[in-house]
Amino acid sequence: MKMGKYSKFKVLIVEDDEDDYILLEELLIEAVGEIGTITWAEDYKSAQASIANEHFDFYFLDNRLGAELGLNLIVEIKQLRQLLCYQE
Repeated sequence: MKMGKYSKFKVLIVEDDEDDYILLEELLIEAVGEIGTITWAEDYKSAQASIANEHFDFYFLDNRLGAELGLNLIVEIKQLRQLLCYQE
C-alpha cells in the first residue's frame, strides 16, 4: 500500500463542539487524504496537555473554548517550541 504525503503527519484539533470536530476531521481527510494521526482536544486544559506531551505538525484551534480563547494556545505552542529549540 502506497503511503500518502500526509500519512505521517500529526494533527491536533481543539474544538469544544463534537459535531464541529467531526465535520472538520471529515473535511480534512476529504481534502488531503490519509493523515497519520488526528487528535481531538475538547477543551482548553486537554489541549494544553496534548501540546505539552506531543509534537504536532498542524493545529486547528477553535477560538472560543468556554472562558478561554484558542488564540492563547498559539502563544503557548510558540513558547514551548522555542523552549524545545533552546534545549537541543
